Amino acid sequence: MSLEGWKSFFEIGGVILLFLTFIFGAGVVITGNWINERQAERLRQFDSSLTEAKTDLLKQQERAANAERNAADAKKTASEAGEGTAKALADAAKAQASLGSAERKAAEANSKAEGFRLDIAKANESAKQAEARAAEAALELERFKAPRTLTGTQQTSIAALLRPLGSVQVEFIIIGDAPEIGTFTEQIASAIRQGGWTVRTIVKAVSGPNVSGVLVGTKVGSSTGIGAAASTLILALRAQGIVAGSFTPQYTDQITIAVMGDWAGTTAPIRLLVAAKP
Repeated sequence: MSLEGWKSFFEIGGVILLFLTFIFGAGVVITGNWINERQAERLRQFDSSLTEAKTDLLKQQERAANAERNAADAKKTASEAGEGTAKALADAAKAQASLGSAERKAAEANSKAEGFRLDIAKANESAKQAEARAAEAALELERFKAPRTLTGTQQTSIAALLRPLGSVQVEFIIIGDAPEIGTFTEQIASAIRQGGWTVRTIVKAVSGPNVSGVLVGTKVGSSTGIGAAASTLILALRAQGIVAGSFTPQYTDQITIAVMGDWAGTTAPIRLLVAAKP
């Protein structure tokens, strides 16, 4: 190649190199600007992230502070609750003790009430028994006050028992001034007469032994039949509810009691002493 050729070549090459240099410089500038913009954008993003991180940190710190306050409050509440629980437990223990005492007192009261009920029941039973005894006493008093008597039917029953024994002589001595004694003596005498027996005499003692009821005795030396007749008379009177019995010792012809009335002078084999109602 000639010198001119090379010269042209270098000139063209210089132009190209200059162009390339420009292009490269422009690219470098553009690239630098783009990098700067990217870095600025990243810086802005970093600042934003940093700001958000700080904000979030503040929020977390606030939350942590709130949590600490809540924890402190919870601890305080728990402490107060613990104190309340302890007090409640103490109150419950006291209440339980009071309940136990109340139950014991209730049991004692029930026991006393049961004792009272038993006492009342016993008192009621005693009252019933006393009423029964009082009723019996009142009835007995009425019976005591009521005069002894033998109805016609009763006299007939007595006579029926005496009649098979044949004719037996008897005598009566009334002991006492009550009219009831005299009337009752006449009723017994009537029954004896209906039975076929003979009433020798009825007299009244001026003073006599302290006896009651109807007593039947026999004369010294009386036969066995007389003794049986006296026993039958006692049984016949008792069968009609009359208090009757035998008296001893046997009597003799000599009367030892001062009497008023028509005394026969001799004694009958069977003697009846009719005294007051026992």
